[in-house]
Amino acid sequence: MMCRPRGRLYLEDHVTRPVTGDRVAFSLEKGQGWIHRIEPRHHVLQRRAPETGKVQILAANMDQILICMAAQDPPFRPGMVDRYLILCEASGIEPLLILNKSELLSPEELQTTLDPFRALGYRCLPISVYAKQGLEELRAELENKNSVLTGPSGVGKSSIVNFFEPALQLRTGEISAYTRKGKHTTTVSRLFPFLGGTLMDTPGIRELGLISVTAEELPRCFREMQPYLEMCRFRNCQHDAEPHCAVKEAVEAGEIQRRRYESYLQLRAEIIEETDPYASSS
Repeated sequence: MMCRPRGRLYLEDHVTRPVTGDRVAFSLEKGQGWIHRIEPRHHVLQRRAPETGKVQILAANMDQILICMAAQDPPFRPGMVDRYLILCEASGIEPLLILNKSELLSPEELQTTLDPFRALGYRCLPISVYAKQGLEELRAELENKNSVLTGPSGVGKSSIVNFFEPALQLRTGEISAYTRKGKHTTTVSRLFPFLGGTLMDTPGIRELGLISVTAEELPRCFREMQPYLEMCRFRNCQHDAEPHCAVKEAVEAGEIQRRRYESYLQLRAEIIEETDPYASSS
């Protein structure tokens, strides 16, 4: 049954509207459902909406986030994984990195792709819906949990859902031969009863703006940087051009992955530009 808000809904003194995963108080009157209250959210996954630049909440009240990427077709993008991991760190939601289409890589290539994230303490699971590999391990991760399944278009999210719950028959798509990016098949977030818990299937995300993270908060969202943040010479060190920076010294010593550090610098510059468009020209 479709439910509609009855009047304005407030959460923490702000007018808001329900999002997928919200727990609400509602009533049924003459065949119509009415939402009266949104219960406090204990976790939210949000991004900067590319069309408006405003906050867009993608999910609420989830136990874990399944970051689904493809080994190939579309290509694996470590920088996009970094963005998802930062949002997970900022929101306090446990991530699981799923690498679908893993049959397209050799064992050595799989290791090269996933080991940098495993070294950071993140759970990683290579699977293949096509070759039926790793799916029982994934089932164990999904059972009796509230999970959100997210990732770019074309990586096989809907195929994963259809494997475990064939009755849902989510529409799957193909990869654009021109852009090598997935075509959108899921257009709205949907929440399903799933393996004793729930699963939210989200639209494919091509842009993931970090609206909930400030430039000052960003270093703590890179978990490998955390042990070094209090060791820099300057208390307000931004781990960029400052001398005697413990983070940069750890990069030079091979204790922090250089690719991740470069990802940090890129994301920090992006956040500063979005919050202060004149910062880059000053």
